Amino acid sequence: MINDAVVESTRKENPRIFMEQFIKDRNEALFSLDRKKIEAYLRKYNGSNSDHLPEKAFWAEVHRAICNIKDAPPELQEQSKKWLKKNGYSTGAFAARNKRARAEVER
Repeated sequence: MINDAVVESTRKENPRIFMEQFIKDRNEALFSLDRKKIEAYLRKYNGSNSDHLPEKAFWAEVHRAICNIKDAPPELQEQSKKWLKKNGYSTGAFAARNKRARAEVER
């Protein structure tokens, strides 16, 4: 695993290469639907720890992310949309916030 100093150095010295690697790693992690791989990706790039998230909330965020990646495989996006709908979630990352904002404007 690459340490934080290497990631930060690459990000500053060559942002294009960093972004390409970031996207590649993101897609590999999310599209695998393997929680350990996804958590490793999160730690690598944000230092995030998802241990505090309930299982259902973790997967909701993963499936929302997949739905919002333009080059995600269509069959995986469809699988994610079905999971979200079945479990009572929207597909948009900001759908709940936007829905509340629209409701306030309509009052």
